[in-house]
Amino acid sequence: MGLVDCEVVVIVMPETENVAFGTQRLVLVDKRPVWVPSRALTLVQPWAYLTVAVPDPHRKDVENRATGFVSINFRGPVWIHAGGKLERKQYDLAMRAAAARRMPAAYMPSWDDVRDEKLPGLKRSAIVGRVSISDYLKPTDSTEWGWHFPWHHGFRTESPRDLRNPIACPGHLGFWRISDEVADQLARAILTVPIPAGRDAA
Repeated sequence: MGLVDCEVVVIVMPETENVAFGTQRLVLVDKRPVWVPSRALTLVQPWAYLTVAVPDPHRKDVENRATGFVSINFRGPVWIHAGGKLERKQYDLAMRAAAARRMPAAYMPSWDDVRDEKLPGLKRSAIVGRVSISDYLKPTDSTEWGWHFPWHHGFRTESPRDLRNPIACPGHLGFWRISDEVADQLARAILTVPIPAGRDAA
């Protein structure tokens, strides 16, 4: 199905705390309904890449936020947005954390790869994939869950799906609402990307 022939109508659904659906909107693409998560969370690179592009069980499966973060009740699907800022110290911190958790070297991008955005999951100022938030870890909880950092709010994530063609857009603080235009593009991406054997497409 070519995108030229797609008719996209966005219906914004009411906010919901339903764990199964999270906060989503229904998008009709060529009369086909697509549930599109309506919220996104911005991470800096390469943390976004480690969250959505590295396969289980090696990927970063907890998103950590400082204790001042207030949106601790969110559950369900959320887009992962990579911020535009890139710092070498964040890269070094991410690679040390990955190595400490025995992430295979093949999944750990080089600084040059990150800086030059050589893989789709390394794009910046773009939505690079999605996950589903399944649980919350308090700052005082044990850090036995490997990627939960001490004294941070932890959001356990599952069902990662990376976008082959990231959607460029600015990010915001907290769990922010995507625009109707971005929802259009994400709905098209969900339906038009071929699904390789053994995995889902986002």
